[in-house]
Amino acid sequence: MKTISVIIPAYNSQETIREALESIVKQGDYKFEIIVVDDGSSDATKLKVDEFLIEFPKTNVRYFFQKNKGVSAARNFGLQKATGAYIAFLDSDDAWLPNKIQEQLAAFKTAPDIDMLGTNRDGIRHTSFFGNKIDTLHKLSSRLLLYKNYLMTSSILMKQEVAKQTGFFNETMSYSEDLEYFLRINNSFTCYLLNKSLVRSITGKQGFGESGLSANLWKMEKGELHNITMAYKMKVVNFPEYIFIYLYSFLKYLRRIVISVLR
Repeated sequence: MKTISVIIPAYNSQETIREALESIVKQGDYKFEIIVVDDGSSDATKLKVDEFLIEFPKTNVRYFFQKNKGVSAARNFGLQKATGAYIAFLDSDDAWLPNKIQEQLAAFKTAPDIDMLGTNRDGIRHTSFFGNKIDTLHKLSSRLLLYKNYLMTSSILMKQEVAKQTGFFNETMSYSEDLEYFLRINNSFTCYLLNKSLVRSITGKQGFGESGLSANLWKMEKGELHNITMAYKMKVVNFPEYIFIYLYSFLKYLRRIVISVLR
């Protein structure tokens, strides 16, 4: 049985880390290497991990503590430590549904060209985009990801060689760094969406801007615009479409501002 390395960045996660870890155990009889990277927590995060190991002593959990450097640095540290044939990510405030890994590994067998596979979260199921049907197992183009990021970090399962060849998350970015990473992966590998909701938020966090502050939404937008420009330089889109997607992104940003005000 191939090992699956699960990278969990954690920061002051005492309220949720236990539930996140338990959601991995509930996947069933798989060989997991769980890598918890504590990004400078000042609460009882480590205590909760220790308590989990007392109840599940046979679980392979590797705990690391580092000075606070941000979520990208924590994920990158985990990538350096990962030894599994597959790599998965799980945020410390998210949980997997019990059948997530089973369904993803089945999809890898269904479509052997899959290198990285994401799923939906929190009950979402996509039907179409601009009139184009989104299938149950849908191959993702980088162009489509520029219009809408269908890949959520806590849903990702990818082959080890993808991480080795792609490198690391961009630690200079605080927003939209996940899409930047996925675009670089999709430039060399094949990415799919399993159009099923197999991840849930433990805290009920919002999809954009948990605080709803316009300053945070603008930082997110700057990250998204950075990714669109990067994709243009990678020749994912031509100049006219680059301008169109740039403006489309800004319109989405204005919509988010309105929603955050009315929420």
